Amino acid sequence: MSLPCLVEPLRLFHPTRLTKIMMPFPHLSTRLIYFPILFLVLLSLILQGCDGGENNANPVGYFTDIGIANVDNDAGKTIKINDLQGVVMDDNIMMMSMSHKIVYDGIITNINGNYFTADFIIFVEDKNPTTATANGIITEGSKIEGRLTGSGVGNGTFSLFSMPNEQVDISNAINELQEMLDDNQN
Repeated sequence: MSLPCLVEPLRLFHPTRLTKIMMPFPHLSTRLIYFPILFLVLLSLILQGCDGGENNANPVGYFTDIGIANVDNDAGKTIKINDLQGVVMDDNIMMMSMSHKIVYDGIITNINGNYFTADFIIFVEDKNPTTATANGIITEGSKIEGRLTGSGVGNGTFSLFSMPNEQVDISNAINELQEMLDDNQN
């Protein structure tokens, strides 16, 4: 909406125009002279709530190892993961399960309000990478929930939970992940 389309209707309420129209009623013209100003103030207050931008959720943070996922295995059975943890920084998202030796390495491709989409490359024991897309909801400062669409461990649901306002040491998880990767290279 351009500014001229908002200003044009206001010309109808210009004080000199109202004074000419209201000449038979002089006491009304002095009261209505403030109408355009009040109208502009009201309009500006209304438009402040509609800034045209989006208030997107911020998913950045560490998500503890109490996350859960229900994903398919290659045999068509469900794997229940109870130690899913994750890290989100900028548009990068990484989730992993130490007990199942699964790593989801992803890029958040879009955040619209609280909804997000992401693309993942998934490694099981550092082998057979597969891909998946995810759609889900971000509850800022609390959790990320999503649906994976792909094959095998790339198909299912996940929930990551954060621990706000607490110092988190992820060095143990990094060491375990490095050991897992080193074991698979041997």
